[in-house]
Amino acid sequence: MEKIDFKKKYKNLFSASAKKITIENVPELNFLVYRGKGHPENNPEYGHAMECLFSVAYTLKFMLKFDEKIQPKGYADYSVTPVETLWYGENDHFDVNKPESWLWDCMILTPAFIDAKLIEKAKEEIIKKKKAKKEIVPPLEKLRFEKFHEKKVVQTLHIGPYGEVGEIYQKLEEFIDKNNLKCHGKAHEIYLNNPCRTAPEKLKTIVRLPVL
Repeated sequence: MEKIDFKKKYKNLFSASAKKITIENVPELNFLVYRGKGHPENNPEYGHAMECLFSVAYTLKFMLKFDEKIQPKGYADYSVTPVETLWYGENDHFDVNKPESWLWDCMILTPAFIDAKLIEKAKEEIIKKKKAKKEIVPPLEKLRFEKFHEKKVVQTLHIGPYGEVGEIYQKLEEFIDKNNLKCHGKAHEIYLNNPCRTAPEKLKTIVRLPVL
């Protein structure tokens, strides 16, 4: 069976133009999710989120690829997608000037044939390997499986440092007002490249807001 490339399958969700804002419809999708709080910079919690997400995502991928006995119905090899983050605040109030109050959900998309049982199996594999090497086990209990249906959204591409993304949200909000739409849900960012290997001015982030 042909390998699943989510960037091609959902091209409109994993690509955007920095020159325009578009309206897209997002189907219900499955995610690995790690919830945390505070500014991500120098935040151990955010580091835990990245470690848990990538370790489970890649353990799942290769565990299924090389063990036909546990491959679920509809299985096909697949590519691991970029990290995404939902940003929000308590009681639906997000204050950009109070990073200590920020709440976030870091996520990685998973195929439809992945379920909670397979994710738990991947966690068990990671724990077993970490203990065998006498390495610290990350807080995998905080990682969960969720279905997420964003529906109608507006989005664009930000090229540059993550700290400058606020200007993009302002443009999205102006577009929303101009088109008689209404914000509905959490701010959403998709990080298309690796910040450890990419200069800040070349970072690409899809910035998205759900609307009604």
